[in-house]
Amino acid sequence: MSQITEDSYEQMIQKCQKIAAEFIDELEECEVDEMSEDKVNKLFEDLKSAMGLDDCTLKFFGGPDDEQGRYDEKSNIVSLPEYVYYKKGSEIVNVMAHELFHAFQYAAINNPENYPCFDSTIIKNWKSEFENYVSYDKDQDKYRKQDIETTAREFADKCCKPIRNMYTTYYTIAKIALIATLFPLLGWWCLPFADADWVIYAACFLQILVIGIGSILYYKRHINDDKRLLKSLTIAIGSFLFSWVIFCVVFYCSWIYSGKK
Repeated sequence: MSQITEDSYEQMIQKCQKIAAEFIDELEECEVDEMSEDKVNKLFEDLKSAMGLDDCTLKFFGGPDDEQGRYDEKSNIVSLPEYVYYKKGSEIVNVMAHELFHAFQYAAINNPENYPCFDSTIIKNWKSEFENYVSYDKDQDKYRKQDIETTAREFADKCCKPIRNMYTTYYTIAKIALIATLFPLLGWWCLPFADADWVIYAACFLQILVIGIGSILYYKRHINDDKRLLKSLTIAIGSFLFSWVIFCVVFYCSWIYSGKK
C-alpha cells in the first residue's frame, strides 16, 4: 500500500465526497425511506476502495434501533443494523463513513509508517483508546470525547458535506424564486400611480432575472457540478411557476374584492 500523505489524504476525502454525492444521485429522491441492499453494498465497496481498505467487509445485524453501527478491529468487519435500509440516504453515508474510518484508524495503528498524514502521537492515542475502548452504553460522555470517535465524526461530516450543500442549495433556490414573487406584486400595486402596463412587465422581467441569475450563481458557488444543474433549474422553474400561482390568486382575490366595493 502506498503512503497516505496529507495531500493524498485530502484527495481521499474528496473521492469519498464524490462517492457520497453519487450515491444520493442514484436514489430516486434525496429523502428516501427505503433502498436496496445492492445500493448499500456498492456504497460500502466504493468508500472502502477510496480509503484503501480492501480487506474490510460489511455485515448486518439485528438489534436495538438506537445502535447505529459498529466496527470490530479483530475481524476487520463493519457491521450495520438491518434497519439501515429504512434510513435516509445521508444518514447511511454518515454511519458507513464513520465506521469505515475506524477501520482506517486501525490500519494506521498497525502500519503507522504508511500514514505520515497523522502525527505519531495521534496514532498512539488511537491505539490506547482501541485497547481501552469506552462504549456508548457504558459512559455516553466519555464515549463521545474519545479521539477515535471525534475524528470519525469529523471524517463522516466531511464526506456528507456535498449532500448538505445539495439540500441547502435546492432550498435556497426555491426561496429565491418565491421571494421574487414580490416583484410582480409590487409592480401591480404601483399600477394606479404609474398608470402603465410596462410596470408589470418590468417587474416580471426583474423576477425572471433574479431567479435565473440568483439560482445559477448560488448553484455554481455551492455545488458547481453540472450533473445536478438540471435538478436545480427544475426546482427554480417549479418555484417560479408556484410563485405565479400565488400572484394570480392574490390578483384575482383583489379584483373580486374591488368589484364588490
